[in-house]
Amino acid sequence: MSVTKISPPLAAALILCLTIGAADARSRTPFSKVSTVYSIKFAGFNLGTLKYLAKTNGTSFQMKSLTHVSLFGGIASFDWKWVSNNSGQITSAGIRPSNFKLAFTNGGKKQQYAMAFSGGNARSLKTTPKYKYPPENIKLRPGHLKGVIDPLSAFLAPTLLKTRSGSPCNQYFKVFDGKLRFDVELKPKRTQIMKSQGRGAYRGKAHVCSARWKPIAGHDPGYSTNKYMAANKGIEVYLIPVDGYDSYYAPYYVSLSTPFGRVGIRSVYMEITTAQNKVISMLN
Repeated sequence: MSVTKISPPLAAALILCLTIGAADARSRTPFSKVSTVYSIKFAGFNLGTLKYLAKTNGTSFQMKSLTHVSLFGGIASFDWKWVSNNSGQITSAGIRPSNFKLAFTNGGKKQQYAMAFSGGNARSLKTTPKYKYPPENIKLRPGHLKGVIDPLSAFLAPTLLKTRSGSPCNQYFKVFDGKLRFDVELKPKRTQIMKSQGRGAYRGKAHVCSARWKPIAGHDPGYSTNKYMAANKGIEVYLIPVDGYDSYYAPYYVSLSTPFGRVGIRSVYMEITTAQNKVISMLN
């Protein structure tokens, strides 16, 4: 696998969706705003940042995200940027997106995705310029788009929805990012006390989940990156409890193994506002 050959939509999906946590659909959110900034590092290099802001009134939500990843020289050169936003409802059946938009740029190359959802299913998709799947890719069929969520909705779920009893891991999610249909499976791996003394670091208990990426459709099964990621057992997601709300969790850190080193996505700023306008600063 080469860093230069990582599919941008796949990279975006991994960055956003590997931070998913468990959720109990019967609960409603006690929060009105969630704001987080993540740093992205690869093999010791600072690659960029992921920022997101979510607002909710308890029954509906709006979210926007900006991811910028760049590296020049060495084994790879790239400059990727994703700007995405979505909205939807928080229902008795859980988070249900109504729309999702993503704009990707790589130098002079631009790609846009716009999806609409209804009844928990992806109903329409527009890509600009129009994307045509190569013949070697697994065909995306209507059944693949039932019961799916977009990457941002998946990212939002652990913070806004109450977890089931026990570990917040041990969950399974169906995701469609506008190009690829894949599942993400989380399983409990261990609990860990974080003792880092670095500025802004979290100190306390974290649930560490193992994560597996399972391609379903829209991908090339012979593509080396897809084969590597599908077999990758070196993905970990760290979930930390929201202060004062132990049944709610926020994604703090993602560790992803590659043939050239580890990708680390760590929160460096996290602030949550409750429905009563109390501000919870998760990081010191």
